[in-house]
Amino acid sequence: MADIASSSSSSSVVVPSSYKYDVFLSFRGVDTRKNFTSHLYAALWRRNIEAYIDSENLERGEEISSTLLTTIEESKLSIVIFSENYASSRWCLEELVRIVECINEREHIVLPVFYGVDPAVVRHQKGSYANAFVKLEERFKDDKTKRWRDALTAAANISGYSRDELESESKLVEKIVEEVLKKLSSISNSTDDELTGLFGMDKHLKKMESLLCLDSSNVFVIGIWGMGGIGKTTLAETVCKRFSSQFEGCFFENVSEVEPHHLRDRLFSKLLGDKNEEYVHSNFANDRLRRRKKVLLVLDNITDLKQLECLGTLQFGVGSRIILTSRDKKLLKVADAVYEVEALDFKDAFELFCCKAFEGHCPTTNFLKLSQKAQDHAQGNPLALHVLGSHLHSRSLREWKSTLKKLEKAPDEKIDAVLKISYDALDDETKAIFLDIACCLDWEDRDLVEEVLGDDSHIGISFLIEKSLITIKYPNKLNIHDLLQQMAWKIVRKETKELQQLGRLFNAQDVYRVLKNNEGTPIMEVIFFDISKIPQDICLRSNVFEDMCNLRILKMTSGSSSSENCNSRSIKVPHGLRYLPQSLRYLKWSHCPLKSLPSNFEAINLVKLHMRDSKIKELSAGIVHLGNLKEIDLSYSMELIKLPDLSQASKLEIVNFRVCRSLRHLPNIPMDIREIVLSHSGIEALPSSFGSLKNIVLLDLEGCEHLKSLPNIPRNVEILNLNWCRRLESVPSNIVKVKSVEMSYLSFYERMKLLPEISHVMEHLEDLSLEGTRIQELPQPIKNLIVLCVLDSRNCENLKFDTERFNTTLSDLSNRSKLGCFPSVLSGLNLTSLDLGNCNIQEIPRWLGYLTSLTELDLRENTFDRIPANIRQLHNLCGLNISRCKNLRHLPELPPSIRRVDAGECTSLQTIDNTKLLPSGCFGLFEFLLYNCLEMEQSARESVLIYFSSLVYNQMSISSWKQSTAALACYPGHDIPKWFSNQWEGSAATVTLPPDWLDKNFLGFATCVALEFEGSIELRYQFNISTKLCIKRSYGGEYYDSTVSFNCGIFESRNRISILNSNHVCMWRNYDPNILLYLMNLDPAVEASFDYLINIDSEKNIKVKRCGIHMIYGQEAGEEFLTSQHATNVEGICQDLTLSIGSESEKMSIHECRGCFNMELQRLGENPFSEQCTIASSSIVSYSKEIIPKHHDCSSNSNNEDNGFFVSELLDEPEVMTNQPEASGTEPINSNAEESNLRRIKCFNICSCLPFLSINIGNL
Repeated sequence: MADIASSSSSSSVVVPSSYKYDVFLSFRGVDTRKNFTSHLYAALWRRNIEAYIDSENLERGEEISSTLLTTIEESKLSIVIFSENYASSRWCLEELVRIVECINEREHIVLPVFYGVDPAVVRHQKGSYANAFVKLEERFKDDKTKRWRDALTAAANISGYSRDELESESKLVEKIVEEVLKKLSSISNSTDDELTGLFGMDKHLKKMESLLCLDSSNVFVIGIWGMGGIGKTTLAETVCKRFSSQFEGCFFENVSEVEPHHLRDRLFSKLLGDKNEEYVHSNFANDRLRRRKKVLLVLDNITDLKQLECLGTLQFGVGSRIILTSRDKKLLKVADAVYEVEALDFKDAFELFCCKAFEGHCPTTNFLKLSQKAQDHAQGNPLALHVLGSHLHSRSLREWKSTLKKLEKAPDEKIDAVLKISYDALDDETKAIFLDIACCLDWEDRDLVEEVLGDDSHIGISFLIEKSLITIKYPNKLNIHDLLQQMAWKIVRKETKELQQLGRLFNAQDVYRVLKNNEGTPIMEVIFFDISKIPQDICLRSNVFEDMCNLRILKMTSGSSSSENCNSRSIKVPHGLRYLPQSLRYLKWSHCPLKSLPSNFEAINLVKLHMRDSKIKELSAGIVHLGNLKEIDLSYSMELIKLPDLSQASKLEIVNFRVCRSLRHLPNIPMDIREIVLSHSGIEALPSSFGSLKNIVLLDLEGCEHLKSLPNIPRNVEILNLNWCRRLESVPSNIVKVKSVEMSYLSFYERMKLLPEISHVMEHLEDLSLEGTRIQELPQPIKNLIVLCVLDSRNCENLKFDTERFNTTLSDLSNRSKLGCFPSVLSGLNLTSLDLGNCNIQEIPRWLGYLTSLTELDLRENTFDRIPANIRQLHNLCGLNISRCKNLRHLPELPPSIRRVDAGECTSLQTIDNTKLLPSGCFGLFEFLLYNCLEMEQSARESVLIYFSSLVYNQMSISSWKQSTAALACYPGHDIPKWFSNQWEGSAATVTLPPDWLDKNFLGFATCVALEFEGSIELRYQFNISTKLCIKRSYGGEYYDSTVSFNCGIFESRNRISILNSNHVCMWRNYDPNILLYLMNLDPAVEASFDYLINIDSEKNIKVKRCGIHMIYGQEAGEEFLTSQHATNVEGICQDLTLSIGSESEKMSIHECRGCFNMELQRLGENPFSEQCTIASSSIVSYSKEIIPKHHDCSSNSNNEDNGFFVSELLDEPEVMTNQPEASGTEPINSNAEESNLRRIKCFNICSCLPFLSINIGNL
C-alpha cells in the first residue's frame, strides 16, 4: 500500500478549508421547489452566488446521502426555507441537524426563511409541525426525534425572514439575496475561502484590483493576457465574484461562442435583462444602459478584432469596468491596461499538483521526486497541473513512472502530452463521450446531452468532470476548455488519414468535401458543419445521407443565432432529401432549404430537432413516433403551416415556433411541457387542453396578431407575454388567480375593452401594458398589484379618471400620521414608470403628485391646460414627456431630480417657472426641448437659459474628469443669449485663445446656434447638429489642424413626425473627458474655430443664422451659478471651519475649504462605518424650498427606507451670524467674517439616514 499515490501522510500541504458553494438551500420540495425556492436559486446565481440545490429525483430516497451532508459542510452559508410540510420530511430534518451542528463546529452562517409558516410554529413544533412529529415518533426512537426538535428550535431562534400575505415574493427574494451578499462579503473580508483551490490567485487579485481603480467613476477597459490554460478565464471569473457586489450587474460572455455581428445584441440582452435579444432596439437600449447600469462585463476568449467592434457602440454607466481576455496581446490594444498572467511559481504549482494527486497531502518519499518531475512537465500551467494531478491520483508507483516516461518522449509538446495522458487512461466508452462533446456538443445542456448519448453517458460525464476534462457552467451547460477541445480534434484527425474512415467530422473543409462528393460511409456517426467557414455555397444530392446509416448527430449551422445576421453561404438541396437515418438523435440544421423532411424518416430516436430559419412547410406526415423528443425549435420558419401530433411526445419540454407566420394551429401537446414560444406567429387559437398543462413556466404569445381568445391560463405559468396581440378581445378570468408565479410582464392590446377583476394579489406583476386598448377604467382593485412598477396606458382614449373618488383622502396627506392612507386605487403601488400618453386627459388629478417613486412620466398628447404644482414632489422623477399637449399654458416648477423634459409642440405654452437642480444627479444627458412652443414669453426663454447655465455649472462643480455629461435645450427664437459672450453671424466661429486658456480650470465649451427655416421642415426621429472643432497651434510658424466631431441629438429617438416652421435657438454643452484631455495635449494653441453642419434630409431649407460660444472655467461655477439661482455665496464665510452635527452614535463632519465641502459620516455601535465625500460649495444651494416628504423625521435613527430628501429655503436678507443657541438643536456656525452684502447661510442640517444623498441648508 505504500506504493499507492493516495496514501496519506502526517505532513500536509497547507490548504484552506474547502468551500465548494456559497449557499446551501434546505427546503421541502413539494412546498417550494417550483416557486419560491426556484426563484431564490435563480436570483442567487444572477448575482454570481454559487448556490447548491439538490435535484428533484434525490428526494425519492429514504436515507439522506452522506454526500449531501458533506455539501452542507462545504458551503459557507445555509438558507433554510421552513414551509408547511418541512417537518414531515426526514431528509429535511437530517439536513437541519447537520446545519445546526456546523454553526458551532465551523461558524456556519444560517438564514432561516419562514415561508407561509409562523416562526413560533417551527420553534415549538405546533400546527402542521406537531402533526408531522406524531407520525415521526411512531417510526423513530425518542433520541432521534429529540435531535430533530432541538434543531428546529435552534434554527427558529435565529433572526430570519418571514413572508406575510401582503409582501411581494420578489421583494422577499431581493432582501434575502442582499443579506447573503453582505454575509458572504464579511466572510470574504476575513478569510480566503473563495480562493480555495485557486493557487496563486491572491497575487493576481491584488494586481487586478489596482488596475481596476474601483474608486474611479471612469469607464475602464482591462485586458488579461496569457497562454491557453494559464488561468485567464478563472482570474476573470474570480474578479467577477470578488467585486460583483460593487456593481449593478456582473456579466460573463465567452465571445468565441457568439458570431461577432451578433455579439452587440447579445450583450444588450444580457446587460438589460431583455430575453428576446433580436428585438433589442439600439437607441433605446443604449440610453437605458448608459442611464441605469454600472456593470462589470467580461468578454472572455477574444480571438478577432471584430469581436471588439461592439464596445464602440455600447455606452456604459459611470464606474463600469470591462475585462477582456485573450491569448493575443495585439487584440488588447483597446484596453487601458493589460495584465499578463504568468505561470505558477514552484510553490503554488506544487501545492496545486498535490491537491489533485494526493488530495492535499504531501507526497511520501517514494513519490516526492516523481511529483517534482510531473510538475516540471506541466511548466506551471494550471490546467496541465490540474489534469495531470487528477490522472495520477490513486495510481501506483509503477504507473507514475510509466506516465512520466511517456511525457519525456514529447519534449516539444509537453502541455499537449500532459493533457493527453488523462485522455489515454479513459475506457473506450468514456473516450467516445468526451470526443462527442468536444466535436459537437460543447455548451449544450447536460440533461439533453445525456439523452442524446444514451442513459449510460451519465456515469461517463460524471467521470469526465471528476478528471477535469469537462466542467459544468451555470445553469447546467457542459463546457470543455479550448485546449482540451483542440486536443480532442487532433485525436480524431489522427485516427485515420482517410476521410471516409472518420467517425466524427468537424472540420468545415472536410465536411464540405464529403457532402459535396457523396463520400459518406456507415462509419460516420457525428457531423458538425459550420457553413460560415466554407468558400462557396454547397449543393447536396438527394441521397447524400443514404450511406450514413449510423449517423447520430447532425449539426449544420451558419454560426449565428439571428436570422438577420445569417452568413451568405448556404446549403442547397434542389431535389429534396430522400433519406435521413433513423439513428439520428440530434438534428440541428439552421437555414434548412427543405420544404419537408423525408417521408420515410422515422424520428423514433430523435431527442433534439432544431431547424431555425428553415423553409420547412411541414415536417413530414410520417413523423409520428417522437417518444424521445425533448426539444423542438422551428423558429423563423415562416412557411411552416403544419405540425405533426405532439401529444405522444411524452418527454417534450420545449417548443419554439417564434415568427412562424404561416402556422395557424397548434396540435395537441403533452401535459409536461415547460416552455411554449409562439411570439409573432400566425396562431389563431390554442388547444382547450392548455389549462391542464401542469409544468409550464413560460408562455410567450407576443405579437400573435391573429389570436382572438385564450383558454384558461395554466396556474403554474411564470412568464406570460400577451404584448401586441392586436385582436385579443378578452382574457380568461383566472389570469389573476395565478398567485404563486413570477409573471413579471403582462400586456394587452387594441381590441381589449374590459379587463378581469383583480380579485387576488399578483405578487410578481411589475410591468402592465394597456397601450391602445379600449378600456374605460384601470383594472380594479389595482391595489392587488402590489409590486407594479411600470404602467403603460398610452393611447387609451376611452380611459376615464374618477377624480372625485381619487381625491377623497388627499387632504390627509399633509398629516404625517396619515401618510399611509392613500386612495384605495393607489394603495400599495410603487410605480416607477407611468405612461398616460394620448389618453384624452382633460385634468391631471392631484394624486399624481404623490406617486413619489416615479422616475418616468409620459403625459404627451393630452388636452389638460395645467399641471398640478405638487409635481415637484416627485423627487425621483428623471423624465417628463408633455409634448403635443396643445392646451398647456404654464409649466410649474419641476422636481430637482429632473433630467429630461420634452415639451415640444405645446403650442399654447407661455410661461415656465424656474427649476432648481439636484447636484448629485447632474451626470449624463440632460434635455429641455421646447420646439414649436411659439407662444413662449421672454421670461420663459430666460427660465430655459437659467436652467441650462445652472445645469452646466452644477455639472462642472461636481463632475469628475472621468465622467461624460451633456446638456441641451431648444426653443423658438431668433437671438443668441448674451451669456454666450462670443457671437458671430453665420455658421462659423473663431475664438482667439489667450496663452493660459488651458488653465487647469478650463472645463470645455458651451455652444449655441440660431437656426433659420425657409418654409416648413418635416423632421423624423432625429435632427443632428455636427460641430467641427479645429484647434490651431503654433510651432515655429506651422499650424496643425485637429478635428473633433460630436452630435447634438436634439430630436434623437423621438418616434414621431414634427413640422418646424419657425426659427429656433439650440444650445448645448457636451463634456467628454476624452475630448478635453485631447485638447489639453494640443497646448500651446492660439485659435479655436467652429463650423456647424446640419444633418437632415432637407438640408437646403435650414441654415445656421448665428452662433455663439461660451468658454467655461471652474472659477465661474461659484460665481455665476450662484447669481443665476439668486443664492447665497458661502465662499469666504465658512473657510477652514469644521462643523459636527448629530448624536454621539452618528455624526456628520463638514470641513469647508477652497469652495468645497469635505464631509465625513461616522456611525458607531453595532455596525460601525465611516464614509467620506467632497462636494462643491456652489452646488449645495440648488435645492427647492419644500421638505419632501413632509413626514420625514431627520432626527430619527430608525431604519427609514424612504428615498425623500431634505431641502430648505435660504436667507433672503443679509444677517450676521451669532453664537446664540438655535431652536433646532443644531450648533450655530461661528464666523469672524466681517459684515458684507453677501447673504449668509445660518446653519447646516444633515439628513442622517440618507448620507451624502442630500444636504439641508436650514433657515432658522
